Amino acid sequence: MVRCFHKNTWKAKFRRLLLDRIISLDDQPAFLVSGDRDVSDTKAVIITQKDVRQIQMGKGAINAGIVLLLKQKGLTPEDLDDLLLAGAFGNYIDRWKRCPYRASAADRTR
Repeated sequence: MVRCFHKNTWKAKFRRLLLDRIISLDDQPAFLVSGDRDVSDTKAVIITQKDVRQIQMGKGAINAGIVLLLKQKGLTPEDLDDLLLAGAFGNYIDRWKRCPYRASAADRTR
């Protein structure tokens, strides 16, 4: 059986589900990705504002490095055939969706 919800009803339910996942951790708001609302749950995955900021800073540092290196060599992103990211951070970047220097659709098959 398929249930259809009015757009506003769906948005309200989704908003409520998200709000139910906001918890307090060390007197700071946090988002519970998975696990029990009990913060003593050792298997819970929780994201704090500090986590988000650190990811933003890491991504910004990578971008600044790329821009600086390109500028020093007089290149543009279109001049690059490949971009290799090493380390743990590079392992989790979706190269087609997250990188501002996207390859063409034909290059994605490489």
